Order: sequence, then C-alpha cells, then structure tokens
Amino acid sequence: MNTKILCLIVLFVSLTKADEDEEPNLKMDDMIDTLEPFTSNCEPKPKKEHIKEMLLRKKNRQRETKCLLYCLMKGFDMMNESETEILVDNTVEVYNLDKQMADNEVKEFAEICAEKAQKHTDKCELAHLFDLCLIENIEKRGFKVPVAEE
Repeated sequence: MNTKILCLIVLFVSLTKADEDEEPNLKMDDMIDTLEPFTSNCEPKPKKEHIKEMLLRKKNRQRETKCLLYCLMKGFDMMNESETEILVDNTVEVYNLDKQMADNEVKEFAEICAEKAQKHTDKCELAHLFDLCLIENIEKRGFKVPVAEE
C-alpha cells in the first residue's frame, strides 16, 4: 500500500458523524510521528510545534504552519504541477478516505473552497485558507474532523 495513503488513513480514519459523547482518541505525539517523515522536504522546515498547530486546527496559524499545509498538499498530489491550482479530485480522495460522506458532496465544497483559496497568490496562504474552508464545510455537514489529544 502506498505510504502516503497509509499515513492519511491513520490521520482520517476516525472521521465520524458528530456526536458529543464520542471524542476522537488520537494521541498528538503519534500523529506528529506519523506526519514528520512527510515534512523533510518542506521549506521552511517545520518544527513539531507547527505540526501540532496544524493538527489542532487553529485558525490563526503561524506562517510556518501555513507553509507546512502547502507542502503536504503538494506532497499528497493535491496541487497541479505549476503549484497554482488545487486538484479537486485528488483532494476528495484525501479528505474522504473513510467514505463517511459521498464523494460528490466532498467534491462540491472542495470546488467552492478551491475557488476561494486560489484567489491568493501566496501558496502558503492558499493552502491555509483552503484547509480552513474545507474543514468548516465538513463540520457543517455534521461530520467531526478528528483533533488529537494533547
């Protein structure tokens, strides 16, 4: 199995219908350890605090965290070759690994978010805004995006 897909399965397998009684049981250190190998080619080189900030889904992220998101999107083939356009079909595959939502539903709001985010010429800001928009839409549909336990 492709290592990238395995990593994503580990991160998103607990994407479940929102339920106040059910909290994801993902340990921060385990998630950081899973993602760290995929950050080796990122510039600027992210620190663990940036990976943690991304995993906690903070809205006001540091520049390095935004660039980490961009680097991961590029690494998971979510950007075109010129790195200026979000590849919606690949994004659907990544964000809907566990098939909790219909692909066409994910694609619908991925297209909306891509259009909004692609107005930015700064690649790190583009990735940050796309991620925030996509997570917001996933949660609006009643799904809970897993957040690691600190």
